[in-house]
Amino acid sequence: MKLFKMVKMDLAGILLVFLGIGQVKTTTRPLTNIDVLMLSLKSQQWTNDEALCIDTMIATLTHAKNFTMWAVWYVDSMQLPTGQLYGALSHLGNYDECLSSHRVFDHSGHVPSFKYCMNEVSLTNKLKKEIFSRNPNVTTDLYLNKRTTFKKSLSKLFWGLCIPKVCEPHSVAKITRAYMQTSHLSPMDNTTNINVSYCRSGEPEQTSLAFYLFVIFTVSFILMTVSCTYYLSTLKSPPNTFVGALAKSFSLKRNMEELTILRGSEIFSMNIMRILSSVLIISGHMVQMNLFLTVINFMDAEELVRMTSASLLHLDLMTDSFFTISGLLFMKGMFSDKRKSPLKFMWKRYIRLTVAAMFIAGIIALVLPYVGDGPLWNTLPQADIESCKTNWWRSILMIQNILEPRNMCNLVAWQVSCDFQLSIIAAILFWVYQKNKRLGKLLLSLTVVLGMIQSGLINCWHKLSPIPFNGFENFRPLGKPSVESVRESTVFYDVYMQPYTHAPPFLIGAAMGYIMYTYKPNNYRKCFAQLWSYTAVAVALFIMHMGLYGGYFYYFVSTDVTVHSTIYAATHRALWGISICTIIGMSEYGNIPVLQKVFEWFPFVPISRLSYAAYLVQYPLLLLYVGSQRSLVQCDLYQVILNSLGLTVLCYVTSLFIWLFVEGPLHSINSVLTFKTWKNAKEISTTSNGKDD
Repeated sequence: MKLFKMVKMDLAGILLVFLGIGQVKTTTRPLTNIDVLMLSLKSQQWTNDEALCIDTMIATLTHAKNFTMWAVWYVDSMQLPTGQLYGALSHLGNYDECLSSHRVFDHSGHVPSFKYCMNEVSLTNKLKKEIFSRNPNVTTDLYLNKRTTFKKSLSKLFWGLCIPKVCEPHSVAKITRAYMQTSHLSPMDNTTNINVSYCRSGEPEQTSLAFYLFVIFTVSFILMTVSCTYYLSTLKSPPNTFVGALAKSFSLKRNMEELTILRGSEIFSMNIMRILSSVLIISGHMVQMNLFLTVINFMDAEELVRMTSASLLHLDLMTDSFFTISGLLFMKGMFSDKRKSPLKFMWKRYIRLTVAAMFIAGIIALVLPYVGDGPLWNTLPQADIESCKTNWWRSILMIQNILEPRNMCNLVAWQVSCDFQLSIIAAILFWVYQKNKRLGKLLLSLTVVLGMIQSGLINCWHKLSPIPFNGFENFRPLGKPSVESVRESTVFYDVYMQPYTHAPPFLIGAAMGYIMYTYKPNNYRKCFAQLWSYTAVAVALFIMHMGLYGGYFYYFVSTDVTVHSTIYAATHRALWGISICTIIGMSEYGNIPVLQKVFEWFPFVPISRLSYAAYLVQYPLLLLYVGSQRSLVQCDLYQVILNSLGLTVLCYVTSLFIWLFVEGPLHSINSVLTFKTWKNAKEISTTSNGKDD
């Protein structure tokens, strides 16, 4: 019996041992992603000078395995690429979480400091030009090695990672590769090229003296405006003196009246055209900027663009609406100038174009560096900030679309320089016309034809597309941000923004301005019957639609340079200008009562006059929006409308501020100094008093 009990006790002990062993096995911790990452880091080729970097990384990950707060905080700020196959270009992680650790934790001990590094990753160097196949059974590298319908490369990505501050760029690239090897894209590791674009430590920028001077300038203008407005409100009538004229220049009441006053020669149809062109351009740039960098569902966005491509791929034609209207107003103003001083008239136009453009250039160069921050800040806004700091003088000389245009300040401001250059050509033609009317008309016609021929020949000779749009991402060298694909575009810089391209619509508008000066609309109302008026407008709208449809046709249908693509490149902008002038002509000389009521809606008048500055200010606002993005955005019709309208309203509100406090006062001061308007007002006042007596 005792023997039986001893055997029983031994069996129980053996059983407990086996249970214990089993228990130990079941509590063994499985291999985690941090373990895999540590193995991948150790497999990289590290040099002696990188020892501190790799030791810090391993120590951080070891603490993260032990669930130490500061280390888990670091790991939590990062993400592996998500949505790459669906077109997501940027994978940002949590920028603020990475850079805020020094504010959250006490770094006096063993807690290291971190920085946020943006890497440009190319998964392959063998990107093919063919559009990818929808076959689900192909290997993923075949899918990634080709482009989407709109030439989007799915093999390129921007990847932001939180890295110890002690790591140099070459070490950052190795850490990025280690992370890459732990992701689902690791099979492409052998063909992957990693370039560290920049790192940000989260330390605030040191404000410059130029920033304070710009702020002082702006604040002083605001204070001057408020003071002069109050001073004039205490007087029954402002004195007709030089000081009184300067005070009136800063008057909010006077500058608001300049926006809202209805002039006797008001061309109402132009107002809605300006507004529509401005809104469509701003909206198009908002969509384009998002698709470049921050959209998370590019495939859906691409499908949305494809559905609307028959009208939206060639929206750059809206700039020719501006050129046509500008030419009309310029020539009409030249003929109507009572002072008969072309040089003073050109100076006034120069000031009109320059004041807002230079103030906005100052915002980009001097203010934007200190008001924006984000994971994509150095990718896009920083390049434009540097361009404005170094090349602002080209804007003053109106040559930035000709002299090194790829380094211009404010990418949309090319139109300002181009407009003034075309104004000089129109002024020369005006001078010739004053000497010899027949020769002036002949030269204007020849200049239009030469501009058309040059546009067609350049597109044919260089085998260029007749439309500037060439997909959402061109092939570009590593290390350059996505906007470089625009800045390196031959069609955009060497053709689209050159004066000869837009000379036909501008000069056609100038011819319309001459017609409206010669045949005053007030004396020739309703000279065209209602049927013919509506027919002419319908034909003009049809021609404009066909011009827009060319964007779809020459992107999807006819991609080779042919005779008809050359003819289209030569003629479509001139036809657009003729169509704009036709609609304006029918609204002034024809009988279109329904449209006329729409055109004459009063709110269009002040909004239209704010369109110029709204067009210019869109770019710094877009830079601030994209550069400050912390996460990717959804792109669908609702979001497009919401973002576009939001940006448009912000542009017009900013434009109103610029007009009331900067642009309006400086324009008025220029008139006081150039034309001595206060003396003219004094003479008129004296004459009136004499007549009353």
